[in-house]
Parts: sequence; structure tokens; C-alpha cells
Amino acid sequence: NSNQVGQCDDILILTAMPAELAPLLDAVEIIDTFQLGQRVLYSAKRGEHRMMLAMTGIGLVNAEQMTTLALENFPVRALLYSGVDGSTHRIGDVVIVEQWLLSDSNEPRPVDSQLLQTAKALVNLPLPFQRCTPHPLDPPGQEVCLEHAPQLILGSIGRSADPFGGNIF
Repeated sequence: NSNQVGQCDDILILTAMPAELAPLLDAVEIIDTFQLGQRVLYSAKRGEHRMMLAMTGIGLVNAEQMTTLALENFPVRALLYSGVDGSTHRIGDVVIVEQWLLSDSNEPRPVDSQLLQTAKALVNLPLPFQRCTPHPLDPPGQEVCLEHAPQLILGSIGRSADPFGGNIF
């Protein structure tokens, strides 16, 4: 563990909740841990790919604070947010958005074109989506399963909203 800021890890991957971060941490080799105030960032790698992973907490205020903190302390080439999108899609579906709509605007914003092209290349691959997970995760509890097989969905519009009125949830 380290309390100082480290070198560049090309990709920053953020999630809102522990249940979203845990499977990502299980899939990588943790290189270092950085404590920035109350926040923890993990430097990790998978194969040749280096990345930073962190949990933001729920809500736009938490997401903005964690993102700002990470970007102020680490040079990042790309930022990915992995988590629940609050859409009408089914729980477990993976949604790759082409545009993003913030709650304070009616004008969609495009996502990064290179990252979108990379994501589009995944659409026809046989990806191993899981239908079951232990609940709770830690300590592992009884297995809970979805009734449907999760799908990869491309071309949606992502939406961000703040039901907490600018307060930390």
C-alpha cells in the first residue's frame, strides 16, 4: 500500500457500488493501492494492460468527486464507468451507449469515438456474462440468479440524473 500518487495507468475504471467493483478487482492483478482522503484507488493490470480502478459511491456528486480526485492525481488516457445505468434495460444487461444525456441538458453528448469502436468490436463475440452471483458478496452468501441471460446492448443513450438534489448520498 502507498499513500503517494503514482505513475500513469492508462485507463481509469469507476463503479458506484462494491458489488460492481468486486468482480473487476477479482479479474486483475492489484499492483498498488492509493489512499486519497476517504477514497481508495487500485493500480492494477490484466495481461499487458494497466489500469486504475475505484468506487465512486452512489450519485452524481460522489461520481464527480471521485472522478475529479483521480484525474487531478493521475494522468489518464481513457475513463470507463462500469455500473448500473438506471435505464429500462434488464438487470444484468451490458449497455454500451453512443451518446450521453445529462439531467441538466436536452442535448446529447457523444462518447469517445475510439472507445466506441473498440466496444462495437465486442458485439459479436461470445462474451461470458454471468447469470448468478453470491449475495452478499463478502462473506459469500447464497447464490442468486437472474431469470434471463444478460445481453450486450449497443446504441443506447445513457442518462445521468441527480435524485439527491446535489447532496452526497
